[in-house]
Amino acid sequence: MVTSHYFDADLLDDGQTAVLRLRADAASDRQLCGELQEAVLGFVESMRPQRLIVDFAEIRRMVSATINTLLLARK
Repeated sequence: MVTSHYFDADLLDDGQTAVLRLRADAASDRQLCGELQEAVLGFVESMRPQRLIVDFAEIRRMVSATINTLLLARK
């Protein structure tokens, strides 16, 4: 498990799938978006999962910059 101020993440047993659980405050705070983006892209770059599942269970709202971060992570 990887834990940061912005998300928790697990690499599943298949070794190819990562589950990213965003934290509500990080996804909805425009001032944290740059740091969230760095953390998410750094995680994806280091783990290189084939599939990335994003868990929105804690998310009630988010700023558009968070959606942009997820689109960048998809590349």
